Amino acid sequence: MKKMANNSKLTLTVPLVFFETKTTGRQYQTDRIIQIFLLKLFPDNREETLSFFFNPGIPIPEAVTAVHGISNNDVINKPKFKEHADEIFKFILGCDIAGYNIHRFDLPILRFEFNRVGINYDIMGINIIDPMVIFKKKESRGLKTAYLFYCDRALENAHDAEVVTRAAKEIFLAQLEYYNDIGNNLNEISAFSSYDDFRQADISRKLLYNENGQLIFNYGKHRHKLVADHLDHVQWVLDNDFPEDTKEILRDFLNNR
Repeated sequence: MKKMANNSKLTLTVPLVFFETKTTGRQYQTDRIIQIFLLKLFPDNREETLSFFFNPGIPIPEAVTAVHGISNNDVINKPKFKEHADEIFKFILGCDIAGYNIHRFDLPILRFEFNRVGINYDIMGINIIDPMVIFKKKESRGLKTAYLFYCDRALENAHDAEVVTRAAKEIFLAQLEYYNDIGNNLNEISAFSSYDDFRQADISRKLLYNENGQLIFNYGKHRHKLVADHLDHVQWVLDNDFPEDTKEILRDFLNNR
């Protein structure tokens, strides 16, 4: 029997928001959120939730509906993301963020949705906790196996955003009980649950900040090289099909040199 979490190892100075999205696909730059569930855990262990379904404004492919069960008809009369964007932003503002696989997908797609409606969700200084990264580094398994491993229960209805959000919270709290070497505070745990040792600069993680706070590339032959040493590549990025937020950071870099 696995030891269940009792929050004894979790000390919060600000609320920690767990969240999960269901979307029209897996391309976070172009797909849209159709469901989001957020669970805010306060330092005193109180919880507050926020949940929405959205009309994405683009078709949901049948293959995607087959995975999460949400069809075009289910959301045709739902509001657009922009109608609740401010409410979601206020809900997470000033909070640390957590969720299963949020580094690679849920956080980027949420930030792209915010960008489309003119909201800049700056994650500078925010702790990002991804139980999937902790699990992969420690055990190398998936969500259902992680839930069974840490919580000693089978996870039912794993394609529902609320179920996955609550499961991510339970997994993370159980991990705090299970491991003694992943950190003693959210700063350390956030670093452990990151895919790399550097802080991301843009949404797509094409740019990072190294340990000295210098902007570096995170792809291709220039990976982990200083942007300042490859200005010709900066111009190439600006002239080609890269995410707009990546270009904006590079423009700011050039303007502030």
